[in-house]
Amino acid sequence: METITNWVKFVAQRGLQYLDLYAELEDGAFGFTNLPITILSCSTLVVLNLLCFRLEEGFTPVALPSLKTLHLDNIWFNKLRDFMLFLNECPLLEDLTTFYVMYDSEESLTCDEWKSFCLTNLTRADIDCFHCHFPLKAIHNVPSLRLQIDQ
Repeated sequence: METITNWVKFVAQRGLQYLDLYAELEDGAFGFTNLPITILSCSTLVVLNLLCFRLEEGFTPVALPSLKTLHLDNIWFNKLRDFMLFLNECPLLEDLTTFYVMYDSEESLTCDEWKSFCLTNLTRADIDCFHCHFPLKAIHNVPSLRLQIDQ
């Protein structure tokens, strides 16, 4: 993983705009690998697709000011709050897809804290609510919305 982290750091310093990362364990098994934190502060990144990563508790603050497209598949956050803080630092986000976004704990999110949280630039969202609790208020204004809801 150190090689991947160094590579990401190298390309991020050179104006990286599109990144598609899939983490496969060495034996080919399915699992979660820690996300290289240098991705979280790439100011030029416009499109980010992540598959099978974990963001550790207390990860570096996110700064993705240019990010417009974010696709998360099989991503593990320590807390729901960490996921919301991640999204909050993507002010230009227009396209969001989540599938199997999971948390160790959901107790960190209170209604008062996130009452005003809204992804204002979002024009398209595809949210898997079957496997996570996503605050729908954050996407209430999205023109194109697809929700997968557990019945």
